[in-house]
Formats: sequence, structure tokens, C-alpha cells
Amino acid sequence: MPIRPGITPMSAGAERARSLLGAPVRLQVLRFLLSNPQQSRTQLVERTGIALPTVRQAIAHLQEAGYLDLDGSYPVRYSANRARVAEDTAALQVWLLS
Repeated sequence: MPIRPGITPMSAGAERARSLLGAPVRLQVLRFLLSNPQQSRTQLVERTGIALPTVRQAIAHLQEAGYLDLDGSYPVRYSANRARVAEDTAALQVWLLS
């Protein structure tokens, strides 16, 4: 994103959080996993009502951002990485309020 003169650039963490907030489905999946850890994709579809292709895409983005932990089982179960979410949203808050 181009930066205008006088505006401090976002840190990588703040940018990840901003990207998350701009995608309602990703935010919904992450919020669900924060309250309901250890969920498979099938469980996410069943419990959130979000279509499987959309859940897959949201998981891919959240995983790339480091917001998900995987347990290594089959089927894979996902949990939110609370520390990373807290760190990035705090960085966004600092950027926004500075």
C-alpha cells in the first residue's frame, strides 16, 4: 500500500492484522477458532455454516499469516495462535493511535 507523506508505515504485524480485518470470513473463522480450538475443516463447515471452499481459502490465508496452529493429526485440527493474534492486533492498534 502506498504511504502518503507524514504517515508512518505499518509494521508487518499491523499489516497482517489489517488484512485480516478486511476479510469478514477470515475474521469469522479466526474468531470461531479462538473460542473453539481443535476443529477440523469439516467441523468448521458444520459449525459455522461457511462453505467448504471458503473455509479452505480462509484457513490458507490464516495459516500463511501465522494465525493457526495445526495438531498434526488426520484429519488436521486447527486452533488459533492467540499470541500471534494478540501481537499483531496490538501492533495495528499502536499504528492506528500513533
